[in-house]
Amino acid sequence: MTQSCTHASLIMELDVGGCWLASASLPQVLDLSKDNFHGHLPIDFSHLPWLEKLSIWRNHFNGLIPQTTSHCHHHQVLFAAENEFYGSIPEFLSSLPKLKFLNLYDNGLTGTIPVTFANISKLEHLNIGQNQMHGNIHSELGSITRLQVFCVEKNILTGSKVKQFVINITAWSLGVEGFVGAILARNSFKGHLPLGLGNVAMMFNMDISVNKLSGELPLLLSKLQMLEYLNLSQNTFDGYIPEQLDHMRAIACNEHFSDANFLGSGSFGSVYKEILADGRTVAVKPRSLSTFRCPSFESVPKIGYHD
Repeated sequence: MTQSCTHASLIMELDVGGCWLASASLPQVLDLSKDNFHGHLPIDFSHLPWLEKLSIWRNHFNGLIPQTTSHCHHHQVLFAAENEFYGSIPEFLSSLPKLKFLNLYDNGLTGTIPVTFANISKLEHLNIGQNQMHGNIHSELGSITRLQVFCVEKNILTGSKVKQFVINITAWSLGVEGFVGAILARNSFKGHLPLGLGNVAMMFNMDISVNKLSGELPLLLSKLQMLEYLNLSQNTFDGYIPEQLDHMRAIACNEHFSDANFLGSGSFGSVYKEILADGRTVAVKPRSLSTFRCPSFESVPKIGYHD
């Protein structure tokens, strides 16, 4: 099957049935998003050494992530969400020195998070949510000082080293650009939230819902004054949400957003009752998790051809 491309100045022919891509002037950007491609990704990326951005999201590509992508030493963006890739996340991705954006959301990937990701010093956005990853989150990942978004939701990650992960978040929040958010929802993490969470200098979103976390909510959560979205629901936490966090756009904690606390709905969505630690009752509106799900599609750099 041959997929025609309108930008002939960059790509002369793409033959998905074969295994080659002929180019007139080696492209820096290749966008095959939402084109309903099936089968293995047939491009030999060793012939595209200057490729900086590859977007193939929302197709039906399957198989292993091609090893030849390791030849793209100028690669900055790999956006391969919503495909059918399987196997482990290849460690050769860690050899891409300029990689900033890696989104493998919603594939069939297995194995553990490569500890060698710590070598991708320029990585800003890591989204490997909705796969079948297992194991712990390595402490070494805290050395990625430019990381702004970390999403591992909807996997089967386990472990009780929550304290170490908070140390990672703290390191990321002190990085070059600050830290936007961590999404760890729908895994099997255990343990208590450590006091060190209050030391995170800058974080806007945190979702650790639907895990096996427990214990008292640290009062130092009140120090997270930059936090806009916090979801702690479907864990077994005790205590109250600190009143200093009532500035947030949404708070979700255990059964607080249950039918019993429903106040009404309107053009701005549903509103629920929330009781703060000082006894005050406030009305809050939960921000839809489907809209924040992961910044996988909201904050992805625009992928397109150069004119």
